[in-house]
This record gives sequence, C-alpha cells and structure tokens, in this order.
Amino acid sequence: TVGWWIMLGNIVIEVLTNLYQGVIFLGFIFFFFKPDKVNAKDIIAYAGTVFVIFSALNYFTFYNNFAVIESSAVYIIILELYSILFLKGNIASRIIVPVFTYLINTVISYVFAYLVSYLSGVSYYNLATKSSAYRLLCIIFINLATLLVYLIILKFRSTDLRLVKKSDIVAFVLIPILSMAVGYSTLEVITITDFRSDILPYLFLICSSMIVITVIVWHMMTRISRQHQIKTKLLLSKQREQLYENSILSANQQ
Repeated sequence: TVGWWIMLGNIVIEVLTNLYQGVIFLGFIFFFFKPDKVNAKDIIAYAGTVFVIFSALNYFTFYNNFAVIESSAVYIIILELYSILFLKGNIASRIIVPVFTYLINTVISYVFAYLVSYLSGVSYYNLATKSSAYRLLCIIFINLATLLVYLIILKFRSTDLRLVKKSDIVAFVLIPILSMAVGYSTLEVITITDFRSDILPYLFLICSSMIVITVIVWHMMTRISRQHQIKTKLLLSKQREQLYENSILSANQQ
C-alpha cells in the first residue's frame, strides 16, 4: 500500500512538473514579445499550445522516457510554431527566442543535476530516470531557477532587434542552433557511455563553452542592432533639422 502511494505521488509530481514547464516556457515567450493587447485569440492560442506541450511531455515521460533527443526536438518545434504563428515581432527574434528558452532550461538542468550528483554520490543516470528525494530536489531547484532567469530576462529584455546585413541574421540564428546540436550530441555521448563520471566534466565544459559563445554572439548582435538604431535616429533627426532650416530660409526669401 505504501509503495502504491509513493508511485502515485511520483506520477503526480511528474505531471505537475510537465504542466508547470509548459506554462512558464510558453509564458516567457509570450511576455517577451509584450503584446499591446491580450484578446481571446491570444488566450486560446496560449492555452491550446500549453495543452499540446503538456500532452507531449507526458507521453515522453511515461511511455518513451529515454527518447531525450526526440522529446527536445518536439518541444522546440512546438515553441517555434507558437512563436512564429501567434506572436508579433521581428522574425529573427521569434525564431531564436524559443531556442534560447529551451536552452536556458537545459543548461540549468545540467548544472543542478551534475552538482547534486557530485555532492550526493547518486549517479546522473539515476537522477534523470529514477524517483528519489534527490530527483525531487533537482526538479524543484531547476524549475525555480529557470523561472528566476526568465523573470530577470523579461525585466531587461529588448525585442526591437534590427539586423542590417544578411550575414548578421544568419549568424544570429545559426550559432544558437549549432550550440543546441553540440549540446544534444554531448547528451547522446553521455547516454552511449552509460553516464561515465570521468568524462562528464569534459562534456559539461564543452556545453558550457558553446553556451558562453552563443550568449556573447547574441549580445554583440544586439549591441550592433542598437547602434544601428541610434545612427538611424540621428540621421533622421539631422534630416528633419535640415528640412526645418530649408523651410525657414525659403520663408525668409519670400
């Protein structure tokens, strides 16, 4: 009887975690683009997409738990479709923000799980696949940390992104995608090598380096975009001043 209640509790925890992640992941993307007005269509699209994410996560959690790559790909595709189809804003931002949304959670998950594994002696494999107090601790801290990071980003966000050169746009979109590919290739190596503890630090270093590179590139692109906007505004301001001076000179000559 006790075992049955424990199993039921674990199921409830997994289900609530899947629902929570769907809500905050999609909520972060929704508020990142800061819609002027929220109408019935926005609410329906949001609720419907949360339900799709929730259903997909439950499927992979209870019926295909080891399909990590597949579940991540499905998750990102759902976020991308929602962002592109139902949100407004720069298309480059709408493509890249869902990837970063998932990437942030992935990095936080790796960090916390690795630290808990290192401090507790419980293998990374058991933390990822088997119910325990340590796994519950990871779930709580990972989701709270993810929420905190999302809130910080929303506070300092800038969605008015304007990239002039095609090469800038390609770099802005392609580098995070390559970073994701490296991250999931690393995860595949971890799985193939049966979560060997001696190679985990090196794989973690590879993932962390890719994340840092991606963040630096994204930051540089954002600064370039802002500088371009400032130059454009200054140019427009000078043109207005010139037109104003010309209009005054024309009026005086008359």
